[in-house]
Amino acid sequence: MVKSMRWVAAVVAVVLFLSPVGGSWAQEEGGEAPEAEVSAEAEEASEAEAPAEAKVLRLDGTADVKSPADTSFRAVSSGLMVPMSSTIRIHAGSKAQIELPNGVIVLVKEFTIVRLDALSKDKDAGISIPIGEFLIGMKAPMPAGKVFRVTTPAAVAGIRGTLFWGLADADLTSTFACFHGSITLDAAGKTVTLEPGMLSATKHGEAPADAAAHSVPASYLETFAVEGSLEGLPDLLKEE
Repeated sequence: MVKSMRWVAAVVAVVLFLSPVGGSWAQEEGGEAPEAEVSAEAEEASEAEAPAEAKVLRLDGTADVKSPADTSFRAVSSGLMVPMSSTIRIHAGSKAQIELPNGVIVLVKEFTIVRLDALSKDKDAGISIPIGEFLIGMKAPMPAGKVFRVTTPAAVAGIRGTLFWGLADADLTSTFACFHGSITLDAAGKTVTLEPGMLSATKHGEAPADAAAHSVPASYLETFAVEGSLEGLPDLLKEE
């Protein structure tokens, strides 16, 4: 069963600890080559040097972000491109939908913090969610040999071509429920594999519980919708 949102009060304490401004999420804010050759070379160099970015597809409410080049958090808006290695914080009563450079879709609710890990040249990516509630899916399977990783304080989840729900509580307990594909949870030297319809939870420093049937209804996923959209993720359920 989906955990009660009573955990939100405890979340605030963690949020205040992580905030950089007095416990508040205040927003702050040689020879010339022929022209054609120069243009082509410049374009290739630009593409090679362009940093990998995620995109905020939709935002309902408010959020802020701090990129590697920022000295403080700044406001987020729909359509904003966010460099990898940035941290995004979702404010009270808000929801956001983020697309990573490798096509992974991350849907998050209020009081969730998402840290975008650096993306390698072969698009091996991952994110860290120290706290919050999330729904993550992939419209296409990961390339062979690649696994998308989601790290919480309690576990590391390895995902391939899947749709799953998760909750990282303020008490450092993480819960994962699989809807499509498979998930492997690694913590304290134990690995648990989740197939569709299965759930596992683990507390920081402890091994994950054995897989058990979950009762998270597919209809609950609609609570992540922004502007009526879930970015096509429910279509994955039709493939089962």
